Amino acid sequence: MEETEKKHKFVYIRWFFVRLAMVLFDIFAVNFAYFIALIIRFYVNFEINEWAVRYIPAFRAFAPWYTVCCLVIFGAFKLYNNRWKYAGLNDMNRILLANLATFVVQVAGSVVFVLRMPVTYYVIGAVIQFCMIAASRFSYRLFLMERSRVRSRRNATSIPVMIVGVGGTSHMVRRHLENDSENAARPVCLLDFRGEEFGNMMEGLPVISGVDKLADAIKKYSVECVILADSTMPTDVRKAVRGICGEMNVEVQDFAGFFQESRGAVTLRNLMEYAKGEVELVVNGKSQSFANGEQAVMSVTGKYVVKSVAARENRLVVELQKDILVPNDVKEEWVQTYEKETGEDISFF
Repeated sequence: MEETEKKHKFVYIRWFFVRLAMVLFDIFAVNFAYFIALIIRFYVNFEINEWAVRYIPAFRAFAPWYTVCCLVIFGAFKLYNNRWKYAGLNDMNRILLANLATFVVQVAGSVVFVLRMPVTYYVIGAVIQFCMIAASRFSYRLFLMERSRVRSRRNATSIPVMIVGVGGTSHMVRRHLENDSENAARPVCLLDFRGEEFGNMMEGLPVISGVDKLADAIKKYSVECVILADSTMPTDVRKAVRGICGEMNVEVQDFAGFFQESRGAVTLRNLMEYAKGEVELVVNGKSQSFANGEQAVMSVTGKYVVKSVAARENRLVVELQKDILVPNDVKEEWVQTYEKETGEDISFF
């Protein structure tokens, strides 16, 4: 009990000092941004232009009030209550809106109570302030991501893996490989089976263009495992990849099969949790949309048979029916093919 209390006390103290550091940095950032804007606007020939003389007292007079307003606005937008280790697009939107609000305060407050400043002063100051605030929030997350990526690629004992596909699924698989410290595999390259990404890079990894270059890429990057990570890949392409890998004694896994070996048994429910885009569930003929796969999974109770899975208008559409109402012959051809190749039954949700 005493140890738990000490741990909670340590977490609280750490939380307090982290928030305090963020507040202190924001106080510096919101003033430094507009001070630099003033310098950029009026610093000429290694001296402040005489036109800036009347603006400097105005800047000093309004700075304390602007600082207080910024802290209140940042607090209202929850910029001190978030776990920035997991910062994402929604957090960036809140930072943007908070800085837009402070921009309005800067313009209206200085014009009404102090002095109208030059337009370039407002614009440059707002841009610099946004960049500094955003960088302070996202720098820790970027540091953790880069550290994890470097550690994964420096692991000499890990298995070099090629990911076939350059879409959202391949991004998910690559992120899983690089961020999971328990994995003994590291991605070394990507293969675009459509042949549209010649000479490009994706998230620091080279992209091989075309299945005809698969064998050379396997030799060049010493690939020991190939992961098929594109649900739209044609059957003939899958067979061609498997054939080439079979001749070179390279293991081939479907991304679902890879997760099965890494995490245990995988069902459609598990895979849905990785879907980041919009998901539409059609249950017994009734359609309902969700922001992502995780929300869709949470809404489903009971046991269902998957009638169909399709991509329509940038969203995943999964049609389900109660298993007691649907005969076994409702399985789509792709389901039967997948079960035949992997030996895994994915009928039930």
